[in-house]
Amino acid sequence: MDTIAAHANHTYSLVEAEGPAHRPLDFPPPQVRRGVRVNALVVHPATGQRDILPGVIHRESYTSENRAKDEAGGGGSNGGDKNSSGANNSSSHYNNTSADTGAASGSSAAASKKGKPNTSSGNGNDKSTADASASKNKSSKRKQEYTAYFPQRRLQDAIYGSVWACLVLKRHYGPASDDAARAAGLEPGDPAAPIVWEIVGKHVAIKMVEWSKVHQSRGRLLEDPVKEIAAMQLIGMEHPNVLGSEEVLQDDDYLFSVMPYARGGDLFGYVVRDTEGRGGEGGMSESVARFWFKQVLEVS
Repeated sequence: MDTIAAHANHTYSLVEAEGPAHRPLDFPPPQVRRGVRVNALVVHPATGQRDILPGVIHRESYTSENRAKDEAGGGGSNGGDKNSSGANNSSSHYNNTSADTGAASGSSAAASKKGKPNTSSGNGNDKSTADASASKNKSSKRKQEYTAYFPQRRLQDAIYGSVWACLVLKRHYGPASDDAARAAGLEPGDPAAPIVWEIVGKHVAIKMVEWSKVHQSRGRLLEDPVKEIAAMQLIGMEHPNVLGSEEVLQDDDYLFSVMPYARGGDLFGYVVRDTEGRGGEGGMSESVARFWFKQVLEVS
C-alpha cells in the first residue's frame, strides 16, 4: 500500500487557520497577431522544384502591401506587426480579451528615429554616411527571417476545432525569389515583391480553433481556448516537460495556436492508451499518475 502523504492528515481547523483561499491565477492577456491563409510559392531546397501550396498560414504583416508600407516607413519587416487587439485590428474577436502592448511597433519606431541620419549639415561626408547607413539597413531588412506554416495532416479533432501537423516554411532568398519579383514586374529585393518560401524539414502542431464554435460554446464548457493560450504563453517555451506556444495568429474564421510538434503524442493520449491496456476499467494508477504529474510540476 502506498504511503499516505502528510497533507492527508491535516485537520479542518488547521486548514481554516491558514486563512481564506487564494484567488485563482490571473493570466495576462494573450498575445495574438493578425494572420492570413494564402496560396504560396514554395521551393524544395534539395531539388529546386517549385510548387504552389494552398492554405499556407503566416502573419498578415508579411504580405507584399504591408511590407512595402513598412519599408517606406522605415520600421523594418515586423515594425507594423501589432498584436491583433491593437488599433489596426480589423477583427473584434480579441478586442475584449487582449491588450495591445505595441512593443513591436514601439521598438521599431524608436529604432527608426534613433537611426535617422542627420541632414542638417551641408557636409558631403554626411550624405555618404547616410547612403552607407541606408544601404546597410536595406541589407539587414532583406535578411529578416519570416516563418509560415503549411497544414499537411490532420492529427485529431478538438472541442473547438482540430489539430494539424504543419510543415514549417522559411523565407527563400535565391533565384526563385528573384524570378517571382520579375514576374510581378518588380526588381529583385523590392519590398513589394511576393515572398517565396522554402521547406526546412521541421514540423509544428497548430491547433485551429473555429471562432463560430467559440462564440457558440465558450462559457458553457470547461475548456476555454482563450485562457488556454494565455496559460501556455505564461508558461513560455522554457519548461522542460510542458509545451508552450510558439506563436498565435487569428483571422476572421480561426484562431491558430502554433506549438512544438511532439511525435510521441500528448499526455492525454498516453492516459487513454494506459486505460485501454487495462481493459478500460478505472483510471491511471496512482503511482503512474504521480510519476507524470511530478514532471508537470518540475521547472528548471
